[in-house]
Amino acid sequence: MSLLLALCDKSYMMQVILIVKTFFKFACYLAPIIVIIISIIHIFKVVMNGKEDDLKEAFKVTVKRIIAGLLIAFIPGIINYVFTGIVDASEVEFLSCFETASKEKVEALKQKEEAEAAAKEKQQEKEDEEQLRKAYEEEQKIREGNKESFEEWKKRKEAEERNNNNSNNNGSNLRGNAWVQNLLSEAKSITDYARNNGFTYGNAPINPAINHDAKIVSCDRCVGWFLYNVGYTDQPYQGGIVVRDFPAWCEQHGFKRINNMSELQAGDIVFTNPEPNGNPAHTFLLGNPVGDGVWERYDCGKQERISLTGQYSGYTSQPFKEPIANFMFAYRAPEAE
Repeated sequence: MSLLLALCDKSYMMQVILIVKTFFKFACYLAPIIVIIISIIHIFKVVMNGKEDDLKEAFKVTVKRIIAGLLIAFIPGIINYVFTGIVDASEVEFLSCFETASKEKVEALKQKEEAEAAAKEKQQEKEDEEQLRKAYEEEQKIREGNKESFEEWKKRKEAEERNNNNSNNNGSNLRGNAWVQNLLSEAKSITDYARNNGFTYGNAPINPAINHDAKIVSCDRCVGWFLYNVGYTDQPYQGGIVVRDFPAWCEQHGFKRINNMSELQAGDIVFTNPEPNGNPAHTFLLGNPVGDGVWERYDCGKQERISLTGQYSGYTSQPFKEPIANFMFAYRAPEAE
């Protein structure tokens, strides 16, 4: 590329031509002036001598000199015109050659960048393929070494990881009031987390206790999340525990059913709002009693309760205080006894 530019470089020749052109241009104007000055000096000398013959001769010489000056004036003009054409043509040729060289240089750089990008993309594809291969080999090992499916294994590992993260605070070695207070502490942390992270009310696609990236929670999934964090990790992966199935889940895990409101205590899971088919439509975790039928509760059954807006805007965090309406029954974990 540098050789091509060097071949196109005619600046030295152009400088020489411009110098010659400038010289003849000045000569064009200088020649008549010199002739006139010389003629005036010569005539002045003749006049001072006072000889008539010398004066006539001086006029003849002056006329010849004027003619010679004019010829000198026209010759540089012609040469200047010729050199002007040469310089202009050289400039056009030089610029054309330089433009061609620049385009070739840009094209070469572009091709180099494209080649580097293609090599980088190919390397990335190779790395991605290697990662997929390793993942496939790991999956094959899992399938061969376990009867459970890969999806079941994945769910189990996620549940184990979640359980391990909470192993230091899952209340597995606690009983009675200590276990209840640990459960209420988890409930407060989770409801604060949901509020501070903009959770919305609805049916989560995955049990939020296992994966809450969707930031969706409801009354039943929230209570399930409380229980998950204190060790009850045996919960459905997809969607979590649904309120209509919650009583059966409690029965399976040895929870005690409470049918009388007078027997309620903090830590009980309360079910309210019976549907025509007899299933409960709402659930929440009972907190400490306030008095006159009012209890603290951890409840994500409405958007206003999750975000503490509307009628709950006076609270900065859960639990909030409400009487229990439309009571059906409650369940108490065996650790709370």
